[in-house]
Amino acid sequence: MTTALCLHCGATKFGALCPCSSCGKEATGDPTLDIAFSDHHVSVRTLEELGRVKGLINEQTDDERIQIWALLEFVSRNCPQILTVTLEADIAPAVEDVLAKADAPPVEWRSPSDPFGDGEPGADRGGGSGGGLTCGMRLILFMIACGVVGALVGYVLRRLF
Repeated sequence: MTTALCLHCGATKFGALCPCSSCGKEATGDPTLDIAFSDHHVSVRTLEELGRVKGLINEQTDDERIQIWALLEFVSRNCPQILTVTLEADIAPAVEDVLAKADAPPVEWRSPSDPFGDGEPGADRGGGSGGGLTCGMRLILFMIACGVVGALVGYVLRRLF
């Protein structure tokens, strides 16, 4: 199951493309952007830290366009493994002002193979209980295993009855 960051309020939510249970808003409408801020690409700990940054940004302005661009610029500077952006000239001053006022602590990217961020920032350790598999990959393997077991049970039941 996917943990993702709500790009509107900064809460962590279930599913990158699902509405946020905290603020009720839908995903951004850009699946690539929404999935970039999920545990498919970044650890849960980093998502939570980015959520706190989003909260600080939102306290500085009510302009949702500036809020999202400020978060994207912050991520571009601190976690370019997620994404990088180039601000358009018309919003750059407002975004810079919001980021300066927010005074958010730096956030370091942590690998999704270190889902709760207990390893070194930036380290993709692999191994661990998931063998370096992302949550999505584990889900797919689980679904395949369930399908195989289900087919086997069906075969046995057909043979018995």
